[in-house]
Amino acid sequence: MLRRALAAVVLALVGALAWAQETTLQSIVAGPFEFPIGGTFKVSQESGAYTLTSTDEQRRIVVGLFRNPEGPISIVEGIVRRDWERFAAEEKGEVVRAFRRIDLADGLALFTMATEFKPAEHLQYYVQVAVTDGPQMAALFFEGFGSATAALDALEPLARAVRRR
Repeated sequence: MLRRALAAVVLALVGALAWAQETTLQSIVAGPFEFPIGGTFKVSQESGAYTLTSTDEQRRIVVGLFRNPEGPISIVEGIVRRDWERFAAEEKGEVVRAFRRIDLADGLALFTMATEFKPAEHLQYYVQVAVTDGPQMAALFFEGFGSATAALDALEPLARAVRRR
């Protein structure tokens, strides 16, 4: 299962990396994949993945790398879809942008989904983005406040520009 395949993430940072200190990134790298998503973050490691927290603490990005997923991209797609949809249902979220697969150049597939949670105080979102070539998959999980649809609309063009390193 993909969850058991979570491996240590290789996070290549442009500039100096200082744990729990502010670091400015030009891109996020997980294994062989580079996402042109930048910003200033506090970096920490949790449960085998790296967490990037915005300096205003309004957004978190969890970066994970899975090696040797369960077969070809079509099988990985089914597993990821079930996991993401199950998470939304268990956490009582509202899926505002359904799971979607986008085929990219070089045999890569991009998966996206956006969910909103409406606790008593503020609207919260969880946007999931993953890219795979079959043998490896990088996943970025974005958590923040506000509209999940707006967050995914802003992130999807950047996720589509993912490239192999």
